[in-house]
Amino acid sequence: MNNRFFVALMLSMLLLLTWSALTQPKKKQGEDQKAEKTAEEDEQKPVVETRPTTPESQPSSGPAASMQVAEAAPYGSELVLANDKLRVLFDQKGAVVATVWLLDHWEHVEDKGKPGHENKLRFIRSYEGGPRAFDLIDGNAPEASEDWLNARLWETSGPAADGRSISFHTELLQDGNRYRLTRTFAFHETSAQRLVVKVGLELLASEAGSIDKSFWMNTSGGVFPEERADRTTGFGKALSHVQVGVRDDGSFELVSFPAKDLIGEPGKGIVPNAEVACDMGVYFGAYLAQTAGDSRRKVRARAIDPWGPKGVEEPTREQLEAIGPVRTYTQVEFPLAAKLGEKAECSFDWYVGAKDHRAIKANYAEGERLRSDYLDLADAELTAQSSCCSFGAMNWLVQAISKAVVWLISFFTGIFHSTGVAIIVLTLFVKLLMFPITRKSQVAMHEHSKKMARIKPKIDALKEKYKGDQQKVAAEQMKMMKQEGIGMLPLAGCLPLFLQMPIFFGLFAAIRFDYELRHAAFLWCHDLSMPDTVIAFTPIKLPCAGCLPGGGGAISGLNVFPLLMIAAMFFHQLGMPKSPDPQMQQQQKMMMFMPIFFGVLMYGYAAGLSVYWLSSSLFGIFEQRVIKKLFPIEKDAAPSAK
Repeated sequence: MNNRFFVALMLSMLLLLTWSALTQPKKKQGEDQKAEKTAEEDEQKPVVETRPTTPESQPSSGPAASMQVAEAAPYGSELVLANDKLRVLFDQKGAVVATVWLLDHWEHVEDKGKPGHENKLRFIRSYEGGPRAFDLIDGNAPEASEDWLNARLWETSGPAADGRSISFHTELLQDGNRYRLTRTFAFHETSAQRLVVKVGLELLASEAGSIDKSFWMNTSGGVFPEERADRTTGFGKALSHVQVGVRDDGSFELVSFPAKDLIGEPGKGIVPNAEVACDMGVYFGAYLAQTAGDSRRKVRARAIDPWGPKGVEEPTREQLEAIGPVRTYTQVEFPLAAKLGEKAECSFDWYVGAKDHRAIKANYAEGERLRSDYLDLADAELTAQSSCCSFGAMNWLVQAISKAVVWLISFFTGIFHSTGVAIIVLTLFVKLLMFPITRKSQVAMHEHSKKMARIKPKIDALKEKYKGDQQKVAAEQMKMMKQEGIGMLPLAGCLPLFLQMPIFFGLFAAIRFDYELRHAAFLWCHDLSMPDTVIAFTPIKLPCAGCLPGGGGAISGLNVFPLLMIAAMFFHQLGMPKSPDPQMQQQQKMMMFMPIFFGVLMYGYAAGLSVYWLSSSLFGIFEQRVIKKLFPIEKDAAPSAK
């Protein structure tokens, strides 16, 4: 019995194994290897932590952790708004502006005429790890995690059907409040270079019934200084800067922050009650002003130093080319408070373009509040370009002359279709305007020289009589001149030069302000806002080169216009009549050094200024050789006393 049971059990087990083998599905060739490989890959994959979205299960360490809600899916194509003036590229990560092209201006002079927006001026651009235009900073979060909103993808359906606006939104959860943040960018109805920017907060669910948030928003993230930036400061490397407009008791005032004052001191640039935040390049700027919403706001100015803690430690050449020199930018603070089921919103006006008066008037209609504010800003910017003489009455005079110079250059350029010719015609216009004063000065100097020539033998006798006693000679000479009715050296002799100085400074400011000079070609010069370098070479460091505008302590090329200017000024001085007056002789000797002084000053500067001074000297030589022969000064001079 036991044997039969044992045999039956063994046969049953054998039958079961046979049946299992026959009915098992066959694996395809190589499937075992694939299964093993998949298992290995699964072991190497990082573990993805899925956070629940209920308040009870939210971690409490930091704002980013307490607000994790599922991110949006990546958008399938570029997010771009464009018209005939601007091309704006958006980044879904943070719902910010990544790049702004100014389509009326070329990136480099060699790009002129090339098709495509890639060759146009990228005035606003981002770099990896740097601040971006409209980065949204959480004002309630610790500084270490305040920019967490810019690291997530925001939901968007892309540009609107008409291509004039784009919207983003994201939903968040914090401290029992579920809310939605929205951002909308739209071209202004009347201006192609203005965007209406709106930031909204909508409370969807709440335990407290209300929410009160504070945000900081970047104006531009640091405008990129144009390539001629380092040629338009008096000394050293040019830096972008910021201007903050403040309205106090109805008056609009401006606070300026150069980059050097902001590096390493982030708390220094805070301005309360601010109306306008402006990030400035050389010829262009990005302006942000709040137009609707809570009025509790302030602005803080920041600087990006490529070598500092806010920049890139030991940046590579590629990074430096992307970041550029030290860049400045502003952040605008604004609050948003909403009750359950309500939406709070702040609106901003954002202008990107030229910062001169003509551009402001073209983009802001008569009667708009921002029009007058930005025109005041343009006045301040124009005066700041001639900081060496922006004090007292000279401030007003240089500003008025600078405006006139900008207008005249634009007017003459429209007639002659050449900015270089316009500068030459401007020089001739100034010469004709000053001719009566110059003529009167020449007559006065001629009369003084004739009188001094008449008493020269007596002066020589005095020098021989009191030889070795210069003070006695000077005292006796003064006494003799008084007896003969001869006054001191007339100031009219220097008057034309003094009168030209405000015009010179006005043109100096205009070249640093008038965007129409950028990439304006004349003769061999491709850009009148830059030096007319015909031969570039390895920079040569000279002791005096540090004072050259844009020289950076070295001369890096052969610039022709400054050398021609030195030669023309020198020959102009040689043509001056020699005076027998010792004082006049001393003055003439000093004037012989003026060509060298101006040549050194303007060697590395914009060629347009050298063209002006070269033209002025050539017209002066023409006046010496032709005008004085046709209209001799003796005819206008009074008969000398016998």
